[in-house]
Amino acid sequence: MLNNMENLYLSCFVVASAICNINRFVLQELGIYLSK
Repeated sequence: MLNNMENLYLSCFVVASAICNINRFVLQELGIYLSK
């Protein structure tokens, strides 16, 4: 049970950090696009 919970938290953390990285990249691209 504990191992499953650890895997769940780990996968949630990985997904959250991936989403944050994608959002940062998209916002950066938008900023470059809008500043032209």
